[in-house]
Amino acid sequence: MSNSANIVAGKPLATGGVRIGPLGATAPTDATTALDAAFVSAGYVGEDGLTETTDRSTEKVKAWGGDIVKVLQTDFSVSYSFTFLETLNTDVLKAVYGDDNVTVTAATPSPAPSGP
Repeated sequence: MSNSANIVAGKPLATGGVRIGPLGATAPTDATTALDAAFVSAGYVGEDGLTETTDRSTEKVKAWGGDIVKVLQTDFSVSYSFTFLETLNTDVLKAVYGDDNVTVTAATPSPAPSGP
């Protein structure tokens, strides 16, 4: 019997599914450990979400006669990409431009414009 309750789709919380933190911050090594407080929400990100890209280089070791006897990994890297959408989010601005290049000034009430 068909049951639509058995269908699930991953979707991040409305506050954003990507968290960012400073270099050197301790990231969890499993799915149940809470994130360190240094990680902050990146807010909304683009509809493509988070993309993981891996790059692997290998070298084939051949025996006399041409048989491949070993494949050695010579290089490996992983990178992640996503598109920030919240251009007024302080944490996003600091991630893009650097902490030293973002200054937050609290809003102050200004007098209503006087007119004729």
